[in-house]
Amino acid sequence: MFKQTHRDGPPQPVDFGKPADAAQPAPAPAPAPAPAPAPEPQAAAPAPAPAPAPSIMPAASPVSGGTAFSATAPARPAGSSAASVIAPDLLIKGGIEGRGEIQLQGKAWGDVKVERLMVGEAATLEGSVEAVVVEVRGRVTGSISARQVKLHPSAKVEGDITYEQLSIDNGAFFEGRCIKSKGDASAPGGDGPVTGGKARADAAPAA
Repeated sequence: MFKQTHRDGPPQPVDFGKPADAAQPAPAPAPAPAPAPAPEPQAAAPAPAPAPAPSIMPAASPVSGGTAFSATAPARPAGSSAASVIAPDLLIKGGIEGRGEIQLQGKAWGDVKVERLMVGEAATLEGSVEAVVVEVRGRVTGSISARQVKLHPSAKVEGDITYEQLSIDNGAFFEGRCIKSKGDASAPGGDGPVTGGKARADAAPAA
């Protein structure tokens, strides 16, 4: 304990027992910063609609040899029966005759007389044909007599064709005569031109 002297009065005691810093309170801690707000989710943009695929129109088949007809076969008359199909694993020996449509996918040995005959790409027919409409994608060995005859690119025909309307696609093989008829497919007329595909005129065998 020390005494402090003052001019105008008695000395005042001074206490050095406590440090000056002990009398001051400690500073309050700083408040924690508030958390930042979470960003609002944004809606995903809708996916663009796919563009429509371009339509592909089939190319028209070349038509030659007499009066041309459409590559599409005529529609079956209303009320007619469904087509009879000869499956690829069948072999028919003997003639086939009827008033309906025959779709030949297998093999047939004999003459065929129907309204419509469709010969499939893997089919084989050995015999003459009399019909209103004939379409050939496979092999025919024998004469064909019909109002409308169409040989597709895979067709192989060996024999004369009597027709009113004839269409031979490029790639088809034909060996024989084209005989143009008028009104009746069974009544031959003059010889018609052979064009469109691999065709060869009728030739006599060498002696």
